[in-house]
Amino acid sequence: MKVLKPVLICDDEVHNRDLFSQAFELTEEFSASIAEDGARALTKANKEKYDLICTDFRMPKLNGAQLITGIHKTELNRITPIIVITGYIEEAKAECTSAGVLQNVIFLAKPLSPGKLVHQAQSILCAPVQRPARPATGLGELIVAFVQSATETITMMGQANDIRHTNPFRVNPSQRLGVDISGVISILSPELSGTLSLCFPSGTFLKIVAKMLAEEFSEITADNADAVAELCNIIYGNVKKVLDEKGFEFAQTLPAVVRGENARLFGTGEVPAIAVPFECDLGPFFVILCLKPHLPSAKHQSP
Repeated sequence: MKVLKPVLICDDEVHNRDLFSQAFELTEEFSASIAEDGARALTKANKEKYDLICTDFRMPKLNGAQLITGIHKTELNRITPIIVITGYIEEAKAECTSAGVLQNVIFLAKPLSPGKLVHQAQSILCAPVQRPARPATGLGELIVAFVQSATETITMMGQANDIRHTNPFRVNPSQRLGVDISGVISILSPELSGTLSLCFPSGTFLKIVAKMLAEEFSEITADNADAVAELCNIIYGNVKKVLDEKGFEFAQTLPAVVRGENARLFGTGEVPAIAVPFECDLGPFFVILCLKPHLPSAKHQSP
């Protein structure tokens, strides 16, 4: 008997709930549960394990950021991938960034077709029927892959020279590294989940963005801040391409920008943050990885 992947759909619009839940169930790969507001969704997330949670952002009782904060504290769904579907995507990213709940979260803009949502879910959760044999890849190898991609990306895009990195170290959740802007992107696959952060002090970032945009800047602004998201996206995309060719399935996700003096890093005691410090002729920066391997769930395995 085929085991269906349980999905929770939260939206205060009944039309959207029905449309998305029907689309999932028609695939015969998923079973869909629905909640009409954030409070009911959180109640369900405390009682049932889901493979994926899809939620609107502007909702009564609990908004998207409050719901995700609550879900991350649950026993059953603290590392469950979450897709936020909203017509206010920049507001949603900003509130989730402020709350420190970007981990395992993807943002998709409304209007969104049910087919696109299901395809995104499949790219996160559904392995092919027959997977090619592949060598085991440990967290150490993944860190090496991200370090190599960061070196190549900053060399190419930022025209930096003499890039070198020193030993990785674990970052405490309250620790600050003196960075002013970061790009953060979710890492999602059936094997693991987490985040990649690319973090710069303002001096380093302004020198790199000047090379990228062929324009000098005296401060970080809305016009140049998106460059860190572009760099983060390229680093993740390069690693994703290499690992996908080996038979892994990393979902395509969207980066967010975190700004401010000593911009906060993303890591908890449960999912530690590993920082790799870099130096180059343009200044220091960090690659920070939070990676959580997924253990097989006996509840959802086929008999």
